[in-house]
Amino acid sequence: MKFFALFFAAGLLGAASSIEKGHIVGGYICPAHSVPWQVRLGRCGGSLINEWWVISAAHCYAPAETLVARLGKHNLSRYEVTEQNLKVAKVIRHSNYNYKTSENDIMLVKLAQKARINKYVRLIRLPTHCPAPGKKCLVSGWGKTHPYQDIYSNVLKCLQEFIFPNKPCTRYFPYRNDSISFNSKSMLCASSNRIGHSSCSGDSGGPLVCNGLLEGIVSWGYRECGVKDYPSVYTKVCKYISWIRRIISSY
Repeated sequence: MKFFALFFAAGLLGAASSIEKGHIVGGYICPAHSVPWQVRLGRCGGSLINEWWVISAAHCYAPAETLVARLGKHNLSRYEVTEQNLKVAKVIRHSNYNYKTSENDIMLVKLAQKARINKYVRLIRLPTHCPAPGKKCLVSGWGKTHPYQDIYSNVLKCLQEFIFPNKPCTRYFPYRNDSISFNSKSMLCASSNRIGHSSCSGDSGGPLVCNGLLEGIVSWGYRECGVKDYPSVYTKVCKYISWIRRIISSY
């Protein structure tokens, strides 16, 4: 499963074609409705964090009037009795989001009507602490399924990954203040440790869930999704809890 849906970003180690924003390659088809917090939001993913709010990646931004949040979905190619298709009232990107560096790649989406919580549509909890390296997690999305072809999945796919320590991520994606690179203050890395398996294009904004907590938001990674030893990069949700609460309370 590869994780980036919409954009190509500036180069990794000086190579402009090396970074891609959010998909899943490899992995497996999720058991239907086993990820009930998963949201389809335009061409990206998202997570339902309360009855009115979806969280996603800032690089997935689109005007509210153009978006529909699709909840309770498994197969995008057909109508499902479990689905809820809700209009969007507001889209709020982090005010310090930087598209060049992917800093603060986080966005909140307020629904125009309350989601109905049931067996197929549920909330995902936010973390209270940042995750430790080695923690086992699940990433999910409808993104690309092949690293070299624009083939996307109609059914929700899942992949198990493990949280990476910061030092290897910094080595793979050396920090630069003028282009996309890893910053441990606002990002985390995760990997399946298996070649041909990673999040990729089309999975952007989707959830990385560890022990029932939303620890990451699919953000960016090496363009050839699934390349051995290259982890995927996620927005570190634990660093934005106060921002999330402030935005929700403001609206």
